[in-house]
Amino acid sequence: MNDDMKKHMMGLLGERIVATLYRGHQIEFAETVFDQHRDLRIDGRNVEVKTQRMWLKHNAFTYRPNQHQKCTSVDQLIFIDTDTGDVYEASPGYKWFRDVAAHGPMIIVPVEQELVCRLGRATASQVAELKQLSTSKYSAAGAV
Repeated sequence: MNDDMKKHMMGLLGERIVATLYRGHQIEFAETVFDQHRDLRIDGRNVEVKTQRMWLKHNAFTYRPNQHQKCTSVDQLIFIDTDTGDVYEASPGYKWFRDVAAHGPMIIVPVEQELVCRLGRATASQVAELKQLSTSKYSAAGAV
C-alpha cells in the first residue's frame, strides 16, 4: 500500500474512532472525501477530523494552510494522535500559529491551551491500526 493510500485509510480510521467515541449520538459521514465543509456531522454539528502524529517540538497538531478556512469554520475540530490514540478537540477560537515543517508551511495548534481538551482515546486495536498506517518518519521516542 502506498503512502497516499495509507493517509486516506488513516483519515477514514480517524473518523471511525470519533464515531466510536460519540456512540449514541446522531452521526452522519460526509458523502465524499472531498467535502469542503466537514468530515462528519455529530448531532447536527460540522466536525473536521485530523488523524496524525503530534508534533512534539511544539506539543501540537498541524494542518496545511489550505485547510485553514475549513478547520476554523467547523463547529468542532478533532485531532487524533497516531502514536497514542489520544483524541483532542480544539474548540472554535483556539490559538494557532504558523511554522515550517520538513514538508512545508503548516498551521500549528498547541495542545496546551484553554480551548483544546482531551476527549478520550482510541481502542488498543485502533491504535495498533493507526501505527500500522502511519507514514511518519518519527516515533514518540525519537521525536523532532
